[in-house]
Amino acid sequence: THDELLARPNSRYAALVATVERELAAEQAGGSVAPSVDPALAARQLVALWDGLQVQWLLDPEQSMSLAMEEFLVRLQAPSQH
Repeated sequence: THDELLARPNSRYAALVATVERELAAEQAGGSVAPSVDPALAARQLVALWDGLQVQWLLDPEQSMSLAMEEFLVRLQAPSQH
């Protein structure tokens, strides 16, 4: 059924977002991620950015996925980490 077809990608996506959220929260507790960052929101944004960058790269392999990711991650850093 339609619901069964969506179950696997949805659970994979949820697990990925949860993992990224936990990592961001741990980095935040350690002082690497700015206190103003919401780990849950940033995790969804990071996964969405990664998915979008992969699509862009498929359309234009000259695009730098790593540069775009690095720029986003710098914005999450605590000021003393820049």
